[in-house]
Amino acid sequence: MLDWMRYGESSELEAGHLEKIRDIKPPGPVTSGSALNTGANVAAWSPTPVAVPKRASIRLQGILWGNHPTAIINDHTVSTNDRFTLEIGGTEVNLRCLEITPASVRLQNLDTGQQEELHL
Repeated sequence: MLDWMRYGESSELEAGHLEKIRDIKPPGPVTSGSALNTGANVAAWSPTPVAVPKRASIRLQGILWGNHPTAIINDHTVSTNDRFTLEIGGTEVNLRCLEITPASVRLQNLDTGQQEELHL
């Protein structure tokens, strides 16, 4: 069904003619082992892997304020006193969240002892 929605030759299906769901034109070449060559008329599609860029820095993305404040740092949710690991520029960094305020977060690098304050 998804292949027809993406590559279907007809723009709509009619009652009694559901065989049109097999009338598709995939955008790329068809390999010899694909379903299209077996008579099933189903698109052979494989996703192209995309490299996910590594973050080069620590970034505060948001603060959720309440009884137990939490911060979102490089897609990780952390609370005060949480210990966590981030991959920064291909290197793993061990961190601890020391303090969360309504506008900032104070972190400690557990490997070096260095502290840093991140602001929104």
